[in-house]
Amino acid sequence: MGSLNEWEQCRLLPSWKKHLQLDSLPSADTMGLVSTKLQCDDIRKVIKTVYSKLKRNKALTSGFHDNLFFMVIDGHECFKSYLRSCDDCLEREIKTATGIKTQYYHRYAMGMLISAEGICIPLDIEMQKPGEDEVASAIRLVERLCQMYPRAFDVVMADGLYARASFFKKVIWLVQ
Repeated sequence: MGSLNEWEQCRLLPSWKKHLQLDSLPSADTMGLVSTKLQCDDIRKVIKTVYSKLKRNKALTSGFHDNLFFMVIDGHECFKSYLRSCDDCLEREIKTATGIKTQYYHRYAMGMLISAEGICIPLDIEMQKPGEDEVASAIRLVERLCQMYPRAFDVVMADGLYARASFFKKVIWLVQ
Protein backbone atom coordinates (compact mmCIF):
# COMPACT_ATOMS: atom_id res chain seq x y z
CA MET A 1 0.00 0.00 0.00
CA GLY A 2 1.15 3.50 -0.72
CA SER A 3 0.79 4.96 2.77
CA LEU A 4 -0.15 4.24 6.34
CA ASN A 5 -3.38 6.19 5.83
CA GLU A 6 -4.32 3.89 2.94
CA TRP A 7 -3.62 0.89 5.17
CA GLU A 8 -5.74 2.40 7.94
CA GLN A 9 -8.73 2.64 5.61
CA CYS A 10 -8.48 -1.13 5.06
CA ARG A 11 -7.59 -2.16 8.59
CA LEU A 12 -11.16 -3.04 9.59
CA LEU A 13 -11.57 -5.60 6.82
CA PRO A 14 -12.27 -9.11 8.17
CA SER A 15 -9.37 -10.59 6.18
CA TRP A 16 -6.81 -8.73 8.35
CA LYS A 17 -8.32 -10.16 11.52
CA LYS A 18 -8.39 -13.64 10.02
CA HIS A 19 -4.76 -13.66 8.85
CA LEU A 20 -3.21 -11.76 11.77
CA GLN A 21 -5.50 -13.27 14.42
CA LEU A 22 -6.00 -9.91 16.14
CA ASP A 23 -9.21 -8.24 17.28
CA SER A 24 -8.07 -4.77 16.26
CA LEU A 25 -5.13 -3.27 14.43
CA PRO A 26 -3.27 -0.06 15.31
CA SER A 27 -4.14 3.21 13.62
CA ALA A 28 -1.93 4.93 11.04
CA ASP A 29 -0.88 7.42 13.72
CA THR A 30 0.22 4.63 16.05
CA MET A 31 2.11 2.84 13.24
CA GLY A 32 3.84 6.10 12.29
CA LEU A 33 4.75 6.87 15.90
CA VAL A 34 6.20 3.40 16.44
CA SER A 35 8.22 3.56 13.21
CA THR A 36 9.75 6.91 14.22
CA LYS A 37 10.97 5.33 17.46
CA LEU A 38 12.71 2.39 15.77
CA GLN A 39 16.50 2.52 15.68
CA CYS A 40 18.21 0.99 12.65
CA ASP A 41 21.09 -0.41 14.68
CA ASP A 42 18.66 -2.23 17.00
CA ILE A 43 16.86 -3.79 14.03
CA ARG A 44 20.21 -4.80 12.51
CA LYS A 45 21.18 -6.54 15.78
CA VAL A 46 17.92 -8.51 15.79
CA ILE A 47 18.39 -9.60 12.18
CA LYS A 48 22.01 -10.57 12.89
CA THR A 49 20.87 -12.64 15.90
CA VAL A 50 18.27 -14.47 13.78
CA TYR A 51 20.85 -15.11 11.05
CA SER A 52 23.40 -16.41 13.58
CA LYS A 53 20.88 -18.79 15.16
CA LEU A 54 19.77 -20.13 11.77
CA LYS A 55 23.38 -20.65 10.71
CA ARG A 56 24.40 -22.26 14.02
CA ASN A 57 21.41 -24.62 13.88
CA LYS A 58 22.28 -25.50 10.27
CA ALA A 59 18.91 -24.23 9.06
CA LEU A 60 20.68 -22.25 6.34
CA THR A 61 22.10 -24.56 3.73
CA SER A 62 22.87 -23.66 0.18
CA GLY A 63 21.71 -26.57 -1.94
CA PHE A 64 22.77 -24.59 -4.98
CA HIS A 65 25.66 -25.44 -7.30
CA ASP A 66 28.91 -25.79 -5.33
CA ASN A 67 27.06 -24.83 -2.12
CA LEU A 68 27.06 -21.15 -3.04
CA PHE A 69 25.03 -18.65 -1.04
CA PHE A 70 23.31 -15.85 -2.92
CA MET A 71 22.52 -12.31 -1.87
CA VAL A 72 20.03 -10.36 -3.94
CA ILE A 73 20.31 -6.58 -4.11
CA ASP A 74 17.34 -4.58 -5.33
CA GLY A 75 15.88 -1.14 -4.93
CA HIS A 76 12.44 -0.38 -3.54
CA GLU A 77 10.42 2.78 -3.24
CA CYS A 78 8.27 3.76 -0.31
CA PHE A 79 6.55 6.70 1.37
CA LYS A 80 5.51 8.91 -1.51
CA SER A 81 3.53 12.09 -0.97
CA TYR A 82 2.64 15.34 -2.70
CA LEU A 83 2.04 17.11 0.61
CA ARG A 84 4.66 16.08 3.13
CA SER A 85 8.43 15.90 2.92
CA CYS A 86 11.54 15.70 5.08
CA ASP A 87 15.18 16.66 4.59
CA ASP A 88 15.99 13.16 3.31
CA CYS A 89 13.18 13.00 0.73
CA LEU A 90 13.91 12.51 -2.94
CA GLU A 91 11.88 14.67 -5.31
CA ARG A 92 10.47 14.25 -8.81
CA GLU A 93 8.10 16.17 -11.02
CA ILE A 94 4.89 14.30 -11.90
CA LYS A 95 2.55 15.38 -14.68
CA THR A 96 -1.05 15.22 -13.42
CA ALA A 97 -4.41 16.29 -14.84
CA THR A 98 -4.11 19.55 -12.88
CA GLY A 99 -0.52 20.26 -13.93
CA ILE A 100 2.97 19.35 -12.82
CA LYS A 101 3.36 18.51 -9.13
CA THR A 102 6.40 17.75 -7.01
CA GLN A 103 6.25 14.30 -5.48
CA TYR A 104 8.36 13.46 -2.42
CA TYR A 105 9.45 9.89 -1.83
CA HIS A 106 12.04 7.58 -0.29
CA ARG A 107 13.92 4.80 -2.06
CA TYR A 108 16.29 2.23 -0.62
CA ALA A 109 18.49 -0.65 -1.67
CA MET A 110 17.85 -3.93 0.11
CA GLY A 111 20.09 -6.96 0.56
CA MET A 112 18.42 -10.35 1.00
CA LEU A 113 20.11 -13.70 1.62
CA ILE A 114 18.57 -16.58 -0.33
CA SER A 115 18.62 -20.12 1.02
CA ALA A 116 17.74 -23.28 -0.92
CA GLU A 117 15.02 -24.14 1.58
CA GLY A 118 13.07 -21.07 0.52
CA ILE A 119 14.28 -19.03 3.47
CA CYS A 120 14.84 -15.43 2.43
CA ILE A 121 16.40 -13.23 5.09
CA PRO A 122 16.37 -9.48 4.57
CA LEU A 123 19.79 -8.57 5.93
CA ASP A 124 19.75 -4.79 5.70
CA ILE A 125 18.69 -1.71 3.74
CA GLU A 126 20.44 1.51 2.76
CA MET A 127 18.46 4.65 2.03
CA GLN A 128 19.15 6.52 -1.18
CA LYS A 129 20.24 10.09 -0.49
CA PRO A 130 19.12 13.15 -2.46
CA GLY A 131 21.29 13.66 -5.52
CA GLU A 132 22.48 10.07 -5.81
CA ASP A 133 21.20 7.01 -7.59
CA GLU A 134 20.20 3.56 -6.36
CA VAL A 135 23.58 2.06 -7.22
CA ALA A 136 25.43 4.42 -4.84
CA SER A 137 23.21 3.32 -1.94
CA ALA A 138 23.65 -0.32 -2.97
CA ILE A 139 27.44 0.03 -2.86
CA ARG A 140 27.25 1.37 0.70
CA LEU A 141 24.91 -1.50 1.56
CA VAL A 142 27.25 -4.17 0.19
CA GLU A 143 30.17 -2.62 2.10
CA ARG A 144 28.24 -2.80 5.38
CA LEU A 145 26.92 -6.34 4.70
CA CYS A 146 30.42 -7.65 4.02
CA GLN A 147 31.54 -6.25 7.38
CA MET A 148 28.51 -7.52 9.31
CA TYR A 149 28.21 -10.91 7.58
CA PRO A 150 31.67 -12.08 6.48
CA ARG A 151 31.45 -15.20 4.32
CA ALA A 152 27.62 -15.21 4.47
CA PHE A 153 27.27 -15.07 0.68
CA ASP A 154 29.36 -15.99 -2.34
CA VAL A 155 27.34 -14.47 -5.16
CA VAL A 156 25.69 -11.06 -5.39
CA MET A 157 22.74 -10.85 -7.77
CA ALA A 158 21.18 -7.61 -9.00
CA ASP A 159 19.11 -6.44 -11.95
CA GLY A 160 20.44 -4.67 -15.06
CA LEU A 161 20.37 -1.25 -13.39
CA TYR A 162 23.48 -2.27 -11.44
CA ALA A 163 25.49 -3.21 -14.55
CA ARG A 164 28.17 -0.58 -13.96
CA ALA A 165 31.89 -0.91 -13.53
CA SER A 166 31.86 0.88 -10.17
CA PHE A 167 29.35 -1.62 -8.73
CA PHE A 168 31.13 -4.69 -10.14
CA LYS A 169 34.56 -3.55 -8.95
CA LYS A 170 33.33 -2.83 -5.42
CA VAL A 171 31.42 -6.12 -5.10
CA ILE A 172 34.27 -8.23 -6.48
CA TRP A 173 36.76 -6.51 -4.18
CA LEU A 174 34.53 -6.93 -1.11
CA VAL A 175 33.27 -10.49 -1.66
CA GLN A 176 36.67 -12.06 -2.44
